[in-house]
Formats: sequence, structure tokens, C-alpha cells
Amino acid sequence: MAVWIFLFYYRKTLFYVPYSITFQEFKNDDTFLYSLLIIPSFWIILFFYSGFYENVYLKSRLKEIVKTMMISLFGVSVLAFFLFLDDKYSMQDLFRVVMLYFLMQFTFISVFRLILISFGKFQMRNGKVIIRSIIVFDVFDRSVFNNIAKNLPIGHKLVGYVNHNNEDRGLELPFLGYFEDLSQLVVAHQINDVIIQSASKDFFIESINKLATNQVSIKAIADIPDILSRSFKFNKVEGPIFHEIYPDLMPLWEKNIKRTLDYGISLIAVILLLPFYLIVMLVLKISNGGNIFYTQERIGKNGKPFRIIKFRTMRSDAELDKPLLSSENDPRITKVGKFLRKWRLDEFPQFFNILKGDMSLVGYRAERQYFIEQIMKEAPYYQHLYRARPGITSLGMVKYGYAENVGQMIDRLKFDIIYIENMSLIFDIKIMIHTVLIMLKGKGR
Repeated sequence: MAVWIFLFYYRKTLFYVPYSITFQEFKNDDTFLYSLLIIPSFWIILFFYSGFYENVYLKSRLKEIVKTMMISLFGVSVLAFFLFLDDKYSMQDLFRVVMLYFLMQFTFISVFRLILISFGKFQMRNGKVIIRSIIVFDVFDRSVFNNIAKNLPIGHKLVGYVNHNNEDRGLELPFLGYFEDLSQLVVAHQINDVIIQSASKDFFIESINKLATNQVSIKAIADIPDILSRSFKFNKVEGPIFHEIYPDLMPLWEKNIKRTLDYGISLIAVILLLPFYLIVMLVLKISNGGNIFYTQERIGKNGKPFRIIKFRTMRSDAELDKPLLSSENDPRITKVGKFLRKWRLDEFPQFFNILKGDMSLVGYRAERQYFIEQIMKEAPYYQHLYRARPGITSLGMVKYGYAENVGQMIDRLKFDIIYIENMSLIFDIKIMIHTVLIMLKGKGR
């Protein structure tokens, strides 16, 4: 706001030098008064979607300066296009105004941002803010352990260890408990970082499977094969050569845009599809009687249950004894239900699940706990899906389709894992386009 006030004054005096502008002229200018609300709001929204307002303690000052410069240049360019082109500027004056705005905006924001980040680093260095870490290992290596303990990044503190053999090694750190309870131990001790010390890839996989539902950063000591294959993402320069093997699924700015698109598109869809909802509800009531909607408990993000909403496509007595999966010629599916499934119209009420925050437009297919328990016996990595919200559509549904048994669910799982490990806005858009094509071709079931 301070930058904008100064720039507004500069633009007013650009053509009249010397010229003194009074406070009353500012006060009586409605455009200026509206801009005091609109311009700062524009910048705050832009910075929010760029990922500036989270994890201040873990930010890099150098990266923040570069990122601020790029976002400031973009924001100033947008505002200049909409606000400055109507002014009676020569190209030289326009360039001068835009560059002045960019330099002031970048300088002011960068200075205060660096102050905040530096203060955060100061708090971490003095123990005011602590990143709580634990070490998990299968075969103990004293030299590796000492390297980790002595060279942790600032603000990180080792609070204990977990041994795969479930034995207390008598180390200077507390023994926290059994490896089988790793996920619960992380929650109980409020752990932020888990450092895995092992040369066994199987142990890595077993460990990260156990931590799939925990909001923690998982790190591993880098070795030469990892570095050459670039299989992990580097974390920080200081301290041991860690690879962060469990980073966020998407950059923060993409995650913010994804959630906005989820809510925005779902709200528009609910409004536009209201006549369709009413027609389907009427047809279902006349043809089948009973309940129009079908709700069922599914497991979503972080393993939390929610109730999914669909149009009912089966008889009301479809699952009296135990949960069952549908098949291609399932006699339980009604005639209207077959039509809805063929065009995947039965999924449309799930827009309400998105508005409730349970689902996303694109994710993975949420399943029932009964089938998840069977899948987990053969594919414990299913838990990795819990890192994201389930979706109305998914890569698994596009590439594989519906599953008729647990074996097919496991086969489809690899596509959902691929999506989880490669999440991006572009990927989401591609999946949605293919989903629409499937609907238009009537290839659902």
C-alpha cells in the first residue's frame, strides 16, 4: 500500500513539474480510494497462490529473493497493462513508471520478507522453534549416526530413535518404541522429520509405507547410486548430504490453484447441473422408488472416513450380507442405473463432496475399508494414496476403469501411485480431458 501511494503521487506529478498535490486531492479521488483496497488485495492473493505464506522457518533467503523478484515483475506487468496504458505517457515515461513500481515493490517486499525469515532463523538457532527429528535404522552404524547427530541443520533436534529389531541400543538418545508402531510414535512425540539410516531398499520401502499417513518429511542419507540416478530430491546444503524422499506432492502454488479450481468448478457445476439433478431425481423416483441418492463410507485423505454421494444405480437390497463390487452384467444394477453408469452421470453428486472438502476433481478412487484391508495384505503401499484427496476421476479410472475384484483393484493401483508421485496441474488437466472424452463416448460402466 505504501508503494502504491507513492507511485500514485509520482504519476500525478509526472506531467506537472513543479507541482504540489494536496491531501484533499487524494481524499476526493474515488479511483485512488478504491485502489487502496484493490491493489494490496491483488498482491496478497498473488503472493498466496505463489506459496509465500507457509513454512517461513524452512525458507531459503536466496530463493525467496529470486522468487519475490519474479512474482513482483509478473504482478507489476499485469497491473501496468490494465492500469497504466490509458495514461498519456510516452514510451519513455511508461517505462520509467513501470520500472519504478517494480523496483519499489521488489525492494519493500524483499526487505521485510528477509527480516521475517532471518528472525525465524534466529529463533531456530536459539532453540525457540524446534524441528523434532528421529532416526530409524535396521543395522546400526556408529559413524553414520554420529555424522547425523553432529551435523543436523539449525533448529533440528534429535529426540530419539527407533530400531527395526525393537531393541534399545543404549545410545545417548531415548529409545522411543517398536518399529511396528512407527506411525503412532511419530504422532505421540510430535515428530516433524524422520531420518532413515539403512542400506536396504526394502527397509526404506517398509518405513515409508508405515509413514504414509503422517505429515512428516522423510530423509535418507545419500549414497552414490542415489546421486547418479537422481532418484531423490536434494534437501539442504548444510549438514549431512540428505535426500528428501518424501517431499510435498505438488508445489504450494499448484496446490493452492488446484483447490481453488476444485471449489470453483464444483460450485459452477452444481449450479449449472441443477436442472439435470432434478430430472434424474424424478426419473429415479418414478422408476425405482426408494432412495434417490446412495451414500457410503469411503476412506479419504490421511485415512479419514467420509460419506461419498452418488445417484443410486442399484437395487436397495444390493448389499445385504457383505460389501460387493459391481461387475459388467451385474443384475443388481437397474435399467436407469446402467444408463447413468455408461455415461458416468451417477458420479455428478460428488461435486458436493468436493465442496465439503472430502474430495478433489482429480485424485484416486476412494474405496471402502473392507476392500482396503484386503488390498493392504498384498499391496501395503496402498497407504500412499492417503497423501492426497480422492477424486471424482483418476488416472486409474482413465487407464484401467472399474475393478470387479481385489486383484483388479491392485492392478489399477499402480496407475494411482503413478499419479500421486507425479501430481501437477498439467497432469490433472490431461486426466480431466480424457475423462470428458470417455463420458462423451459412453465408455463408462
